[in-house]
Amino acid sequence: MTNKNLFIFLLLVFQQSFGQVKNYNFININSKSGLSSNTVNTILKDKYGFMWFGTDDGLNKFDGQNFVVYRHSETDSSTIGRGVVMAMQEDKEGNLWIGTNITLSLYNRSLNNFINYDFSKLGWIRSLQADHLGNIWVGTYAGLYYFNPKTEKIVTYKANPLRKDQLNSNVILSVFEDSKNRVWVGTNAGLHLLNPKNGNFIRFVHSKENPLTISNDIVRSLVEDKFGNIWIGTGEGLNKIDLANKTFKYFKGIDSDFQTLSNNSIYKIAFDKEGKLWVGTEDGLNILNPNTGKTFRVDKLTSKKYSGVGSFVGRSVKDIYLDDSHTEFITVPS
Repeated sequence: MTNKNLFIFLLLVFQQSFGQVKNYNFININSKSGLSSNTVNTILKDKYGFMWFGTDDGLNKFDGQNFVVYRHSETDSSTIGRGVVMAMQEDKEGNLWIGTNITLSLYNRSLNNFINYDFSKLGWIRSLQADHLGNIWVGTYAGLYYFNPKTEKIVTYKANPLRKDQLNSNVILSVFEDSKNRVWVGTNAGLHLLNPKNGNFIRFVHSKENPLTISNDIVRSLVEDKFGNIWIGTGEGLNKIDLANKTFKYFKGIDSDFQTLSNNSIYKIAFDKEGKLWVGTEDGLNILNPNTGKTFRVDKLTSKKYSGVGSFVGRSVKDIYLDDSHTEFITVPS
């Protein structure tokens, strides 16, 4: 594996402001620090304050100083399920769910082991969402599934591109439940909103003829702001939906304008406590002010200039976790 494919885990700490720009101090944490793999795919902080990192080589629990690594063992069914750890979610009861390529795993805190549900015949898991009822939405590369942990019943949603009220693709890249309990589904062929009464979907797709449609059909990340607006990170720009009118406002990067996105291919978006939107792109980390639409590009030069300690390393930002203690966890390739 070449360096450009390795993910390095970064810890970002806010310092006191320097003029109008905050200081950014980055500390690289990788396999030399105890992480089981430099390829970090997903990040989560649980209700007990532990940080969890899903990697290509097992699941990692971090207490702020030390790592505990959980790996699959073919001879022990109580270990975490087989496959690369791709997604994590904590449900309303505080249960930790982990999605590997082919297994949905539930962490048993009392025994420090796992209960595993085989998804190998349903598709490789790409995304998870725990809903308000305690059930788990499982997005795979072969369809969308709704799992009830109490009954272990699975409801299947399969694509039918010929029907506009069905999923347009079985490649489920993101699933998100908003504050109104609406379920949004991002695929590689458009955005979808579930109608819970009949199990159908409202489909939003890009049209070259209509600039008010979503800017791109690859939907990797979904998030809600404090006003209830839904923001969408796509393969070609950042979008905010006006659901009443079914239109989209989008933000795109312009090479000559450094107050726009550094790259239009977006992997992850997340709001901080101040209402700023952190945007992980193919070419760096961006912080967008939704009120002005202006973006601050965090890169090697700016972070070094304002922090004077550790500069931003890497390029593509694949995941972002924003902690209430003003600690940000970010994964990027080296």
